[in-house]
Amino acid sequence: MKVTAWYKYLLPFFVVLIVVALQPACKKDDNQPPVVINEEENEVSFIVNGGSAYNGKYVTFSDFNELVTKAAFVDSIGLTHIEALGQWDNANVYMEIYFPGDTTGYYFLQEPQPPLFEIPDDRYFTITLDNAVLFVKYLNLAITKYDEVGKRIEGTFNGQLYDYYHNPNGEVININNGVFNLKRTQ
Repeated sequence: MKVTAWYKYLLPFFVVLIVVALQPACKKDDNQPPVVINEEENEVSFIVNGGSAYNGKYVTFSDFNELVTKAAFVDSIGLTHIEALGQWDNANVYMEIYFPGDTTGYYFLQEPQPPLFEIPDDRYFTITLDNAVLFVKYLNLAITKYDEVGKRIEGTFNGQLYDYYHNPNGEVININNGVFNLKRTQ
């Protein structure tokens, strides 16, 4: 009987030993850093000089409308279409650009005075600040990065635009230090 009593104490000892030995293997490592998705935010900004309504303003889009905001190459027309809708100074701001192809490059857009609104279909630019649609007089557009879908299209712009909303004769305003960095959606 002494053998049976000895097993009676040995069995619980080994069970406790195994449980204690395996417990660290089941413990989750709390020191693991969280998975971080490093996705850039959409960005559009520029400085307005001149004109009666927006002189000296630094415009930067925020709270982008993801349903409207896009940067895409449209196969059917062979153009890149960039569209951004956001908020600035508690009002809607909108920018739209068309340019040919799907690569980096430099584009010059020009409209005579008085504007004939005959800008070629493959080169188009407009900005809307609040309710004022500003039309291009001339614009220098540089596409500095053109990545694959899911990555970025980046560029810079500067030039002059007409403001017919605040002045029926077409007040000329300057756009300087314009930049955009948008996620390519197509």
